[in-house]
Amino acid sequence: MFSFLLATAKLPYSYDTSSAMADATLLAFWVSYMVFILIVGAIYYVIRAVALMKIAQKTKTGHAWFAWVPFLNIILTFNIAGFSGWLLLLFLVPIVGWFAFPFFNAYVWMKIARACKKPDFLGILIVVPIANLILPLYLAYAD
Repeated sequence: MFSFLLATAKLPYSYDTSSAMADATLLAFWVSYMVFILIVGAIYYVIRAVALMKIAQKTKTGHAWFAWVPFLNIILTFNIAGFSGWLLLLFLVPIVGWFAFPFFNAYVWMKIARACKKPDFLGILIVVPIANLILPLYLAYAD
């Protein structure tokens, strides 16, 4: 209805979003965001690896250095709980393994809590978003 006004009006500013300044700003935002996520992820990985290595030493499980290597840390987690590392292959089964993972993960951490001489129900906290950051540290460093 008012398109004739826009066509005839001479505006002193532009809505051109393809300018180099807008592209550079957007790129800088996304790069800084990715660097931030990478740093937070690295800090989380180091904290989790140190806690898992300490739990392995506390429970006298061999190969505590597995905590630092991706996929081997899952095998170490299974070994601390008293399961075979080959159980990792179960989660590669499409759909069934993916849905079973949260329940089995809670069960594994219940067994790890028992191995650390803590109440079993603490293992259920591994599926709670903030508690899963604290639980490995608690099991590693609480007496």
